[in-house]
Amino acid sequence: MDGESVEKLFREAGFTDITIETIEDLTSETKDQEGIVQSIEVGGSSEFLDGDMFPCNAAIKIKLHTLKMIVLPLSSADMKGAAFSEINEQLATTGFSNINVNAVENLTSRSSLADGTISDVIIMGVDDYDKGISLPFDADISITYHVIKKVNIPFSKDEVKNLNPEEIKNTLNNVGFANIKITEIFDMDPDLTESEYSNEIEINGNESFTQGEEYPFDIAVEIKCHRLFTKYTITAHVQCDANLIFSKYDVNVLFDGNLAGTIKHGKTSDFEFRAIEGAHTITFEKKDDSNVNGVATIEVTVDTEIAYNIHCTSDSVQINSNRSITSRLPKGPQV
Repeated sequence: MDGESVEKLFREAGFTDITIETIEDLTSETKDQEGIVQSIEVGGSSEFLDGDMFPCNAAIKIKLHTLKMIVLPLSSADMKGAAFSEINEQLATTGFSNINVNAVENLTSRSSLADGTISDVIIMGVDDYDKGISLPFDADISITYHVIKKVNIPFSKDEVKNLNPEEIKNTLNNVGFANIKITEIFDMDPDLTESEYSNEIEINGNESFTQGEEYPFDIAVEIKCHRLFTKYTITAHVQCDANLIFSKYDVNVLFDGNLAGTIKHGKTSDFEFRAIEGAHTITFEKKDDSNVNGVATIEVTVDTEIAYNIHCTSDSVQINSNRSITSRLPKGPQV
């Protein structure tokens, strides 16, 4: 029987000195016993029978179970503006078991408020209270706090390498990333790879990440797209004059310092080079003595054919003519 019903029976019987003593010992497992009478004393004795006679002013003491009470360690002012993780842990450690949380995603990385700042803590419908008050262990506590929206990276580093960079950007936008840029880097040699591009992702300047990792929605994401640079073909027709007696040596042909081949003395040969846009050198040097040489410079802007007439002397290779034959439109992607 509950304490209120027992007290009513005693008062209806004429007893006037009735006190109720609460025992704050109920937890979530036993809270269904709240208000249930544990014992009754009449005139200091718990031994009595129905119908026993007692003075009307005999002291009646009713003991009953109530919920365990906890002293609130913080005031509303203490908690407002504090870090959610700290307050939530402190309340739970103190013994409160009915804590509801509400994260409001209204911050950015540039907000003055820190991620996880508490907006308010409402206890049993009240938002203004002092510390030190006693509350039931299962008092309804609602914590509202500010957060930066978090999103998860949807793919791994290896998965993005050969994807279209715009496809990567669209996928990141769709999952919630909002600060994305694409940087094109033309550093892939088309003669060494068949891939159109190779991608890397940097998140806040860091290339290390794992699929599913969580980040603020507005963190800086850079898609670095390595692309093919343009290379042009230079075809050189080289005619070496034939000397009758002296300086009858073969000639090495070098493009930008790299040996491309050797032309026999008095012969004609064709050479093909691949190069990016800009100034390049074609060097003709005595096969056994690189100090005996001649150098021609060519400005490359398109595919080009060029003719050289060289003449061997004792101290140099003379380039008597260099004549551009044809120029063709460039091939492949443009820088």
